[in-house]
Amino acid sequence: MNRKLSGICKLTGGEARFVKAHIIPKALTKLSRTGEVYLQAGSGGPITRRRDSWYDMRILTQKGEDVMTEYDTRGIELLRKHSLVWSGWGESLELKVSGHTCIDDIHGIREIVDIDTQLLRLFLLSVLWRAASSEMHEFAEIILPKVCLARLAEILLKTEPDDPSFLPIGLVQLSTKGPPHNHSPIASSLEMPSFEDQPQRTVDIFRFYFDGLIVHFHRPSQRSNYSAMGPLVLGMERRVVLPTVTYEGSLQFKNMELILEETYGGQPL
Repeated sequence: MNRKLSGICKLTGGEARFVKAHIIPKALTKLSRTGEVYLQAGSGGPITRRRDSWYDMRILTQKGEDVMTEYDTRGIELLRKHSLVWSGWGESLELKVSGHTCIDDIHGIREIVDIDTQLLRLFLLSVLWRAASSEMHEFAEIILPKVCLARLAEILLKTEPDDPSFLPIGLVQLSTKGPPHNHSPIASSLEMPSFEDQPQRTVDIFRFYFDGLIVHFHRPSQRSNYSAMGPLVLGMERRVVLPTVTYEGSLQFKNMELILEETYGGQPL
């Protein structure tokens, strides 16, 4: 065995050969089968062009990768079935589903009543675990305490529903298509409106983006009555409620404009 390519699996704890592990599933970051490339951006670095997304050769052995593959397969199927990602829209350039209400030309609200929230939460937690376990510079901002990483690993290995107030997840969907691109996850903050007994406040989050879906993981230092937020927190109920925003009116668009300006002086690619 090539000792340089073997070690301890960070998920299972077993020793074996490391395998190529995508942090964000390849199916959600691959542009097409015809050779086009993605624009890929991240905090602290310029835009690059790549045909594949980030993967790490130092976190998972085959046994651990098999666990992640199961989550990826079922999770991506769920995302596409419910049109939560652009690759589930077919040829449509805008979100066309029941339960989506436009508030104005930019913003909307969507309710999904028939989705497996526990499966979706486990899939998204698997992505968070991979990013936090990786030592790649693109994921340097995604830092979790060891006790949280260990709890996450236990949840993922048992494949059992967990407390949705542990690393609570909120979703935001882009309701119109923009250019395919990858953006590395970042540590950020989010303005939370007043809600029941909770005053308006700023909370710390990890922000992930892929294929038209934005995922907010509230960091473990937060203290809030998440159960009162109901379906706005993934897994609290059997339904999901999430805000939508057009690509042109989104922070994603503004971030891409800023990076293009810093990298290319505003010139077209």
